[in-house]
Amino acid sequence: MKDEINKHTSVLMAVADRELKDMEMLDKYFGILRDITDALPEYLKMDDDKLKYNRSKWIDRGTEANWWERPMDYEKDTDIASLAIMVAQLLRFDKVWKKN
Repeated sequence: MKDEINKHTSVLMAVADRELKDMEMLDKYFGILRDITDALPEYLKMDDDKLKYNRSKWIDRGTEANWWERPMDYEKDTDIASLAIMVAQLLRFDKVWKKN
């Protein structure tokens, strides 16, 4: 398994290096990936019924209903959670859930 992880990591690093020439962008990119990876276990533990929801629609509904004030101190955390939920959906259902 460790060999597979190293192989995938090498590919990811090569693509990032090719596309993101700026070191600041590389650091930011891998930081975002790390944050998503750290959040992912929480959502992978959810049962199918709870994970099957349209996260984008939920965010749009909350924004339109003014659930949150702008700027939000925790907006990045919410965005990371959204990405982690969508990755969990891709892993579980092979798609991002678009129907509620």
